[in-house]
Amino acid sequence: TRPLAMKHSNQGQAERPRLVAFWSAHGSVGRTTTALNLAACASMKMRVLLVDLDFVAPSVALVAPTQDLPSLSTVLHHHQISAGVDSSFLHEFAPHFSGGSKGLRVIAGLSRPERWQEVEPRLLQDLLKDLAPFAGLIVCDLHANSHKLLAVNAVARGMLTQADAVIALANANPIALARLLR
Repeated sequence: TRPLAMKHSNQGQAERPRLVAFWSAHGSVGRTTTALNLAACASMKMRVLLVDLDFVAPSVALVAPTQDLPSLSTVLHHHQISAGVDSSFLHEFAPHFSGGSKGLRVIAGLSRPERWQEVEPRLLQDLLKDLAPFAGLIVCDLHANSHKLLAVNAVARGMLTQADAVIALANANPIALARLLR
């Protein structure tokens, strides 16, 4: 596996950041807390972007109650109509996480599952590609269960497929472990 720090190619250009996906079966297993803690620890040494892609209970924004975080759909919309990602785009649409280091930026999830139809996997990939120069690590908080909206499943599958590492969490009991392995 590659180290978490961003590597540079022979031409001096930065390679894409590492992508770590946190994934779990149904149930509160501490996935968001674990993803946030990893992102916060890593942000002490590198620039980190935390993206809340949980379509059931997006809770990254709940951990920062004093911060008005734009939703993923807002960020995607403005990315489509902007000339690109620069420092002002980052400041407005991927702000530093309140209470964390200045190396941690966050994009909040969607508050209503039916809004996931607005999130096309290609648009999300384009956004992450344009944000890549500003992060050495991208941490995605994903919910594992299938959803009736195909767009949700496509986003989750895309992230899991592209991830450099998938961290799967489950409660420590036989039923939760069986759900995880299914």
